[in-house]
Amino acid sequence: MKIIWRLCLIFSLFNSVSVFASPVRHLCRPDQRDALWEFKSEFIEVPFNTKIATWRNNTDCCSWDGISCDDNTGMVIELDLNCSGLWDSRLSGPLRSNSSLFRLQHLQSLDLSWNYISGVLPDSIDNLKYLRVLSLSGCDFDGKIPSSLRNLSYLTDLDLSFNDFTGELPDSIGNFKYMKVLNLKRCSFVGKILSSLESLSYLTDLDLSYNHFNSELPDSIGNFKYLKVLSLSSCNLFGKIPSSIGNLSYLTHLNLSQNDFTGELPNSMGNLNQLTELQLWRNKLSGKFPHVILNMSELTLIDLSYNQFQGMLPSNMSSPCSTLTILESLFLHENSFHGSVPSSLVMIPSLTHFDLRRNDFSGPLEIGNISSPSKLEVLRLGDNNFNGPISGSISKLVGLWYLDLSFWNTEKGMVDFSSFLYLKSLNTLHLSYLNTRSIVDLSLFSHLMSLEDLDLSGINLRISPSLHLPSTIEHLHLSSCNISDFPKFLQNQTRLMSLDISANRIEGQVPEWLWSLPELCYQENSQVSDQCTLEFLNVEDNNFNDTFPLWLRFLPNLQILVLRSNEFHGPIIFSWRFFEFPNCESLTFQKIASLESCHQIILLVGAMSSVDYFRWDHFQNTIINRFQGDIPESIGLLKELIVLNMSNNAFTGRIPPSLANLTNLESLDLSQNRLSGKIPPELGKLTFLADELLLQQARRSNTARHSDSKPEQFCFRREPQLCGAPLQETCGRKEKEEATKQEEEEDEAFSWIAAAIGYVPGVFCGLTIGHILASYKPYWFVRIFHSFT
Repeated sequence: MKIIWRLCLIFSLFNSVSVFASPVRHLCRPDQRDALWEFKSEFIEVPFNTKIATWRNNTDCCSWDGISCDDNTGMVIELDLNCSGLWDSRLSGPLRSNSSLFRLQHLQSLDLSWNYISGVLPDSIDNLKYLRVLSLSGCDFDGKIPSSLRNLSYLTDLDLSFNDFTGELPDSIGNFKYMKVLNLKRCSFVGKILSSLESLSYLTDLDLSYNHFNSELPDSIGNFKYLKVLSLSSCNLFGKIPSSIGNLSYLTHLNLSQNDFTGELPNSMGNLNQLTELQLWRNKLSGKFPHVILNMSELTLIDLSYNQFQGMLPSNMSSPCSTLTILESLFLHENSFHGSVPSSLVMIPSLTHFDLRRNDFSGPLEIGNISSPSKLEVLRLGDNNFNGPISGSISKLVGLWYLDLSFWNTEKGMVDFSSFLYLKSLNTLHLSYLNTRSIVDLSLFSHLMSLEDLDLSGINLRISPSLHLPSTIEHLHLSSCNISDFPKFLQNQTRLMSLDISANRIEGQVPEWLWSLPELCYQENSQVSDQCTLEFLNVEDNNFNDTFPLWLRFLPNLQILVLRSNEFHGPIIFSWRFFEFPNCESLTFQKIASLESCHQIILLVGAMSSVDYFRWDHFQNTIINRFQGDIPESIGLLKELIVLNMSNNAFTGRIPPSLANLTNLESLDLSQNRLSGKIPPELGKLTFLADELLLQQARRSNTARHSDSKPEQFCFRREPQLCGAPLQETCGRKEKEEATKQEEEEDEAFSWIAAAIGYVPGVFCGLTIGHILASYKPYWFVRIFHSFT
């Protein structure tokens, strides 16, 4: 009996172990391992830090990094070689039609994203007939999507984004009846949107943004009733947003930004009550603030910026009964809204980003009256008509890292500048053109140790010689600040990328200590590159009296230089023996740097009325520079130059043909100098300068232009000694007229010489004969003469 009992116990234990023990995992099949190993060898370059670099032959491939196998069969079912955007770990090599990859016929998931594969996606992709997930994002494929893709009938997730396919959306994509996620972002598709996708009725995520479609958004968009994410940003869509979009009741993310949609939002959008993000920025939408938005209680992001909305904000937008209680980001900038803004709107507890800049809002706005901690991080209210004092209560917004209160009309100049000292997290502070009457000590901002962007333009500043601003500052704008001496604290600003000290009273020469700024870039800031970082320098509208600043040769990253409206004089020295830019890849001209690989550059040494690139409508001629001498040929080496203005100086000589090398040039103004000779015909290579504008600007008189007109693109006005296209004065005609005149003068001189040669001997002979006859009176002469008497 005991024996039977023990046998039953052993049997029970054995069954328990059998039930709870894990099944034995099959090793990788040899044919699968061989296919993977051959696939590895197909890549031209395999960086050491990639998944594939860890593979070892003659080992279990199911344990290799990026590989998953079926536990029962040992077949490879997942291959993930996504390099995760790490450019130094990108695999490189083509995907051929006979690739060993296509022998892994049981693959269910394939991810080769962000590797440099390139070429055409081969037709043999349909060998992987069990694929459910295919991700080839950022692989540099081109050509057309193969029609064989339609055979992957089990696909549920397809990501071909960031490739360079051609043509319209292929019909083959419309065959995936189980498709849920489709991402074709930045694929260069053209034609009508949704033309091949209308049968994908089970889609939940659709991203077609940044393609080159050109159509209206069809009503059929409402048929994708399971959509949760819809992104059609920058697709060249136009017309009105169809009312059928209100059928997408499951939608949580809607992005229709950067298109040409017009009109008002359809009322049906009020049905999108699960929407959390609404992005409609940079369209041509109009009307009042869309009330349908107030029905979307789950919204965390609203972006209506860069449209044509107008009117006042709804009064119930921030009331206690408002539905926008969890709103985190509100962007309404660059519209035409007006009226007051409820202070309670700024104080929505969850709000982190609030941007109303460049509207027409007015009235006071108490932005610091809060009873609970604020989550505000970005507050941009500049370029409106707000008024009232800026009090110390703003110091309660301790989480701010971006604050813009520019053009605030403070009452009686009441600004408590000390309140900004408590905003220790500030990265960007714009207080330009506050209507304050007080003189502000710049040292007040020296304690903001995280500051990178500071704009105090239009404020009267007091600058101590011992001032030290945070060395973190990269963008500094002190225009119209009544500064009389060149700021010495700039010696320590080694990370400056843009500097604007225009429209001040700075006199004399540019200080020599600025020459050592690059050494500071090298020595005192190990966190930046080994080059000086200054990209923008504006010293216009001061009283500098100096020659061309040779210290510019130490600014290799300089992109924009504005010297206009000063008293600079003398020749422009532009020798590349001095101006070497070591950040350029191409070194030519006997170790002299060319700028083929540098950024776009704008060089303004003349007078200019407006520059569209920077909205600098305030450029008006005041004091002009008087650079003289020839325009240096070496300017033709600035191959990335896009704006060149050398007007209102005293340059002489001919226009250098090397300007024809500036093929990116969009604006050229050499007017009001003393140039002469023929305009180089090589300038015809500058295709960005339209022929029609060449003629217009050459013939245009010096009259006022319409305020909306574009800046002159090619100007030779008041250069009477120039000839040739695009001017009316033809060099050939002028030369021919001069040659004809010279020939006539030569013929006339020859005629006078010939007449003189014949006249002088005749007179001499006549006088001689007359003298003989009168003195001797020969007989024959007397007889003849008397016969007539």
